[in-house]
Amino acid sequence: MSNPIEWAEENVGLKATWDETQVEQGVLDDLASRLDNATDEKRTLGDKIKIRETDLLIEERGKHPDQSQAWLDRHMIEAKHLDPELVVLRADHQAASSTLSGLDYDWEVQKSKMRILQSRMIQQGGYMNFLAASKIGSVLTWGVGQLPPIISAAAQTLKNTQTQSETQGDPEPTGNTAG
Repeated sequence: MSNPIEWAEENVGLKATWDETQVEQGVLDDLASRLDNATDEKRTLGDKIKIRETDLLIEERGKHPDQSQAWLDRHMIEAKHLDPELVVLRADHQAASSTLSGLDYDWEVQKSKMRILQSRMIQQGGYMNFLAASKIGSVLTWGVGQLPPIISAAAQTLKNTQTQSETQGDPEPTGNTAG
């Protein structure tokens, strides 16, 4: 295969890894949105519970103005437990908490998948750099006859520059060298 990009896509899997990363990033973005919505829902339900408990306290204090605070505190435990609206709100709050916990777990798993894909992309990039360095090394060592003309010219120029610097030696330092 003469096209190095096609070779890299087929043998190293660069394009497949990139495509998989894009899909997983979409999943991560969707999870972030769902996690935000679930957090808002849980917070809203918690606020509704507090409001209903306050309303219930006002109702019960109005029904029993002659009772002591200690009696009212004990009575409120039972009243909160038996209030049908609070029962529904607490059940919804518990369901929202469970949903939030599940989404949080999914978020962490998805972040781990993204870290793995990122590592794979870095590894593939390093491998491609190694192959490029090896190819340049072989071109400089064995010649440039088999390469496309533009790369051949660049490699020949690099080789000539190296040869000139070896034969001329290092240039003398200029400027004040007195210490």
